[in-house]
Amino acid sequence: MTYASSHFSDLERGAVVAKADVTVTRDDLVRSAGASVDPNPIHFNDAAAAQAGLPGVFAHGMLTATLGLESVVDWVGDPTAVVSYGSRFTRPVVVDQHLKFSS
Repeated sequence: MTYASSHFSDLERGAVVAKADVTVTRDDLVRSAGASVDPNPIHFNDAAAAQAGLPGVFAHGMLTATLGLESVVDWVGDPTAVVSYGSRFTRPVVVDQHLKFSS
């Protein structure tokens, strides 16, 4: 269920308040690695990801959490209204070298 209201008092626990299609490219992964000071090559290098036994290069968890938070902030309309945010990483977001990932 998606709520049209942006008032917290109108929400039920577990309510979906926002949905967004986000495109993540390999360039985004490299920029995210630099910005987060986490240059682990499994996030942008296919050979490193394969050597680590991973299904492919995948987005930093904090990048995916940030993109999710961006949708919530857009819904609320005031970035200062969000005082706490939590996320749970349940599976990697693999970003194909030739395709863009969209969620």
